[in-house]
Amino acid sequence: MRAVLLLLLFAALPLGTSALEITTGLALAGALWTGRRQLSESGDLLIPVALIGIALQIASPGVAALGKLWPLALVLAVPILADTEHRERAVRLGLVSAALVGVGSMLTAGSWPALGPFSHHLTLGYALIPPFAVAVHRRSWRCAAGIGVGILASASSGPVLSAGLVVATLWWSPATALLGGAAVSLFLISALSHQPALAERAVLWSAGAAVAVEHPVGAGVTSVRAAMVAAQDHLSPGFYFPYHAHDSALQAAAMSGMAIWIGLVWLLWSLWQRTDTGGRAALVGVIVGGMTQDTLGDLEVIRALCAWTLIAVQPDGTGAVRGYEDIKSHERSPT
Repeated sequence: MRAVLLLLLFAALPLGTSALEITTGLALAGALWTGRRQLSESGDLLIPVALIGIALQIASPGVAALGKLWPLALVLAVPILADTEHRERAVRLGLVSAALVGVGSMLTAGSWPALGPFSHHLTLGYALIPPFAVAVHRRSWRCAAGIGVGILASASSGPVLSAGLVVATLWWSPATALLGGAAVSLFLISALSHQPALAERAVLWSAGAAVAVEHPVGAGVTSVRAAMVAAQDHLSPGFYFPYHAHDSALQAAAMSGMAIWIGLVWLLWSLWQRTDTGGRAALVGVIVGGMTQDTLGDLEVIRALCAWTLIAVQPDGTGAVRGYEDIKSHERSPT
């Protein structure tokens, strides 16, 4: 049962919201049913998820907050489902599925940029970053090329920069790539500050920061858009983009208060500690992308990130980072 659910999940990860919602529900239900005893081994993941849930409930008590917590369901499901001999098959199936989506997005795009099976071109670009990172570090070049085509089809500089950082981790450590990527993003923002598009982003970032300051425990899931509209109109009368702050940290703080950063940083650090180099490269791409886009608030992106980083954990459970060939040698070892 675990193997079937794991295979379904990784096949569906790049297929858009509907497929992902169904397989996420099945994966969580199956994991809780077959592996309840293993939950005690995931305290490093459960605690930050609980903190995020508490922050969401304080800001917006009720079902709406639970809906915002739902994208993290795979943090619980994948470690249990991946405890199977079919882990490698799921990884291969997931990479092939992502590569097919990448190529298909380019070939079937009726307009530019391509959307693929997603509702937005940036979701397409960033949702493909985690499997791209795993493919690159496994030296699965055909899959990496197919996935890379999809990232290019999103026609956005953010996902392309993230993909470049992933490739850079073939030579640099993920930590170096993370710091370098953040520096490059800040440099580009500064260099392009005279562009109209950057002026619009500045309004979004400033409005998100203003809402976070005005609402110490967050404006709430159902009220954050109205608060953003008011802040934007104050900064630039007539400006209207209430959907998100185009920055993961600012959007999270505006919606749920700055205290939610504790849970988010803890969760990202726990994923970093559990995963291998490919998983860390995926984290680098999504985190740097989060400086200019709400990647951590995008359900397809955060689910892909959680799933791929958690299936890429080291076989000895130490969290030590090694290359893929070293991992395969370890698995073949009689010890």
